[in-house]
Amino acid sequence: MVKCRHSRVGVSRRAALFLALIVVMSSGLSAGLAAPNLAEDVLLAGPQRTALWPHGVALPTDRGSLLQLANQGYRRAQFFMGLYLDYGIGGEAQPFEAFQWYSRAAGQGSRWAWIKLGDLYFRGRGTARDAKKALQWYLHAGENGEPSGYLAAAMVQIRGTGDSIDWPTVLQRVHKAVQAGVLEGHTALCLLGVRHVVATQLPPEQTRQQCQMSADGGQPFAAILMAQWLAEQHNENNPQLQKQVEQWYERAAAMEVGNLAVLPEAPLVMAEHFPVVWIEALEPLVSANRASVPRAAYRAGVALLKSGQGFVARSRGVRWLQKGAELGDANAQFRLGLAYAQGEGVVVNPERAIYWYTLASEQGEVSAQFNLALLYYQGRLVEQDFTKARFWFEHASEQGDVQARDHLGDIYRHGRGIPVNIAEAMKWYRHAAEQKNVYALTSMGDIYQAGEGVAEDAAEAAKWYRKAALLGHAPAQGNLADLYRQGKGVEKDLNQAAQWYTKAAEQGDMVSQNWLGTLYLDGDGVEKNPQLAQQWYEKSAAQGYAFAQNNLAVMLRDGLAGKADYKRARQLFLLAARQNSGDAQNSLGVLYEKGLGGETDPIEAAAWYRKAIQYGNDSARYNLGMLYYANRQFGSIEEALRLLQDAQSAGVAQAQTALARIYLSKENSHYNPELGERFLREAAEQGGADAQALLGVLLTFKTPLKQDYEQALRWLKKGAEGGSPEAQFHLGYMLHLGVGLAPNAHRAVHWYRKAAEQGFAEAANNLGTLYFQGNGVDRDVFKAVEWYTRGAKLGHVPALHNLGNHYRHGLGVAVDARLARHYFEKAQAAGFMPSKLALGEMLEKGEGGVASLKRAEGLFGEVARSGNMDGKYRLARLYLTHGPEGKQVYAMRLLQQTAKLGHPAAQYGLAALYLKEADLEAPLTDRVKQAYSLLLASRHGGMSEAESLLERLEKHLPEGVRQELQHAFEKTKAKL
Repeated sequence: MVKCRHSRVGVSRRAALFLALIVVMSSGLSAGLAAPNLAEDVLLAGPQRTALWPHGVALPTDRGSLLQLANQGYRRAQFFMGLYLDYGIGGEAQPFEAFQWYSRAAGQGSRWAWIKLGDLYFRGRGTARDAKKALQWYLHAGENGEPSGYLAAAMVQIRGTGDSIDWPTVLQRVHKAVQAGVLEGHTALCLLGVRHVVATQLPPEQTRQQCQMSADGGQPFAAILMAQWLAEQHNENNPQLQKQVEQWYERAAAMEVGNLAVLPEAPLVMAEHFPVVWIEALEPLVSANRASVPRAAYRAGVALLKSGQGFVARSRGVRWLQKGAELGDANAQFRLGLAYAQGEGVVVNPERAIYWYTLASEQGEVSAQFNLALLYYQGRLVEQDFTKARFWFEHASEQGDVQARDHLGDIYRHGRGIPVNIAEAMKWYRHAAEQKNVYALTSMGDIYQAGEGVAEDAAEAAKWYRKAALLGHAPAQGNLADLYRQGKGVEKDLNQAAQWYTKAAEQGDMVSQNWLGTLYLDGDGVEKNPQLAQQWYEKSAAQGYAFAQNNLAVMLRDGLAGKADYKRARQLFLLAARQNSGDAQNSLGVLYEKGLGGETDPIEAAAWYRKAIQYGNDSARYNLGMLYYANRQFGSIEEALRLLQDAQSAGVAQAQTALARIYLSKENSHYNPELGERFLREAAEQGGADAQALLGVLLTFKTPLKQDYEQALRWLKKGAEGGSPEAQFHLGYMLHLGVGLAPNAHRAVHWYRKAAEQGFAEAANNLGTLYFQGNGVDRDVFKAVEWYTRGAKLGHVPALHNLGNHYRHGLGVAVDARLARHYFEKAQAAGFMPSKLALGEMLEKGEGGVASLKRAEGLFGEVARSGNMDGKYRLARLYLTHGPEGKQVYAMRLLQQTAKLGHPAAQYGLAALYLKEADLEAPLTDRVKQAYSLLLASRHGGMSEAESLLERLEKHLPEGVRQELQHAFEKTKAKL
């Protein structure tokens, strides 16, 4: 932290009074008016009445002598005692004591003490600020023979006493001062005309006249007001007016020549309030009093640096500081060093910064000592040197600099350039802590919490953290919250933790923002609020905190506060992963492997898994092992086994289950059913829900374990209750179909829904089917579409097909053949035969787009070649309906084969062809008999269309033939 301090210097008595007037006029009365026209017989020693001043005694120049006279009851001595203490003449300023001496002098009728009491009340210096009491003292002075009191009272009214401004009264009191010969009254009227013309309604000519009279009376402030007033009327088309403005500024500067001898501070006070051009005009004048040059140069330099008028003004300010620094002013040397260190008005120059800091430090300028030490400590602008840093920190600390003491504590605590010395560190931290330095208080807490050189003591740590926390220090508030959250050193209190985290988080502490997000996410100490949790994670993540970036990514990935956003989750995981967060690297690998939030990229996934392993993430060993096992091009099965075994040894439950899967699979050379079963049962017994699910499935299907429905159901129930979606799905499946127990579609719906809500696609599809059938739930085609859609979005092929059927036939949605075709296309591309047949039919008929018999033929043929009877039937029908003629014989043979294999539609179609060629009125043929038998089989297979043909044919069949054929069919049906 950069500090800049002003050393106090003494001012002359008249300077003090004149300065007060300057400040009042420039700011509208930021201080009370001192007596503007004190005569020498009032201020200086001379023949006095004994009651006021001892005859023949000159004004003492030291406080001790003056104090003796004041204690003897001389009111003039009492007044000057107050003045010396007020302005720090002859020693340190003591405003409270000054107030007491002014009060004693005022009690004896000192007019100037009345004025000074008004000043102190108005500024709140040496007493509580009270504008109304200030007004009372000023009016008392005015009403009792000191007209400048009226002027001061008017200025107080302008600055405000809590009452509305009574402008007529203000003007009345200023005019009283003017009538009494107070020259500054003209200056006040000038001020009112320039700054408050709307309220006072003073005519412009009167304002000009008052400013002129005041300036003619030697008041430079009036000249400045005149310049400003003219400047406000200036425009580029009036160069003559601009010249007048410059002339008035020059006149104001020239007036100071006479003042410099007794008023060295005046130009610099004015420099802090008025245009740069005025300060520049002082440059040739300051040399009028060489004793005033260092301080004057310093004040002018600071004023220019703070003027806000650009680099040129700041560079001029540096020149003034150079002047004061070269003449030995420590403040100027320090401020010049700061300018060179920060590049303020000059190019950054480390050597010059160190040079001027060092000169100021050698004169005891504490801010320079601290800043110089800080440069050496941080190694900024200069080579790092802890020895020199400690040297200057010690010097600043001896003068009570609290920051230097805190830094000394850091040096001893961390062994910067010296051996670690916790006792010495704690000594300096305690010194700084006594001055309420929050960093030192927090460091004390850190030492006790970590047990650095002392016994670990969380309770003592909490005490120190609390002190800093109550002073508003965010890191301490966060640390105290940590203790409440963990129950260390204090009774565990998540509500208190949340309160302290909130205080720190609201100050921007990113660690506390992250923890506060976690509390809101889990509902610990606060009401559960995922949306608010996400907001705090967002704030922390925006500051680059890797833990928050990872936590926010998890929320977005899992949709914990709304809809999942895989794309942004991937971006945030990447930010945290680049900061070496093993958790984020592993999660990022999973997204790349599954193609969530972007393209699927197993190579990139493997790379992130490897990085996560380097940073100690054991789950990444499991994921990389499974990736190698599933994709042998990335790694061998031996490498996969090694990674899974390492993950298992590290306690990753899924790893043991994965090893069991490998050992139980006959598809690899590591098939070992005994070891696989042992691993699987161990993992299941240890509560691994995935292992329980797998064990239940294997016991159901006796591959390779012995079938045991009772045990299967027991393990599936455990896994389902443990949250495994695979177990929930298979338990629902067994309940749905009645495997090993009585069917219970209602309970099946319950478990299917549990699994589906976790993203288990098969469960979503089956749940859609139950809703469509009204099995276990009320039939609801809209709900069916909803669950099919969820399954389809997860890429489940049967769900894609079912959704296509709903859009094709308008079940729960409006008919949309184009969209149906889209879903069938996606499912058939995955090899799903029913979708190939459905898409072929739509292409054959031109549903949802352009017809394509060639593509339909290809799809039907692909299904037919797999041995599927539906495919053979549809291909045969396509050829028989649309040709070409060369395919008719093949189509007929294919239809006969399919009918013979019991395909109801093929049987019906073949029968229809036979009857189409037959003459039922002619003698009975074998083809007609075959047609009748085919129709009987077709009707039995569910073809309702066969019924009408049977009725028609039976009219032409002799009773004996019909009975014979029916009897033969019954015998065949019995065999089936």
